[in-house]
Amino acid sequence: MKPSAHLVAIGVLCLLPAIQLGSAPVLAEHPGSPARGLAPVLPSFLPACEPLPPRTQFFPSGETQPTDRARDANVEVFLAGQSPAREHTVLGEVEVLARSHRTSLNNLLDSARREARKHGGDALMEVRPRAVSSAARAPLVLTAKVVRWS
Repeated sequence: MKPSAHLVAIGVLCLLPAIQLGSAPVLAEHPGSPARGLAPVLPSFLPACEPLPPRTQFFPSGETQPTDRARDANVEVFLAGQSPAREHTVLGEVEVLARSHRTSLNNLLDSARREARKHGGDALMEVRPRAVSSAARAPLVLTAKVVRWS
């Protein structure tokens, strides 16, 4: 199976911090050293690299027309069991599936907020993160209701 072009591009972008293009040499310059002038490749950055972004789906609850909100618009988060005091209308439900066990809960929440903004949401309610399976390194899935303040 051949990797797609976008996966290769993401991999290269993840490697750029380790290559340190255009920076001063990190290793001491010893005459005759094969690594003379080269920056060492640090393997510590690789676990932080998320090669596959989460998959996000939106399931509308009715005949609402999506009204895109600004990229920096605030989207409040209410976990399961919490409820806002404000009146609201449910626009639909969002499901965010991590495609890697390295994807953090914060990354899933960011993806859910982006999706809520695309559909005019002001908040995420009944946010429920859970593991996809019982395996030790199972990826997470997050579900939430997208609501608009009335």
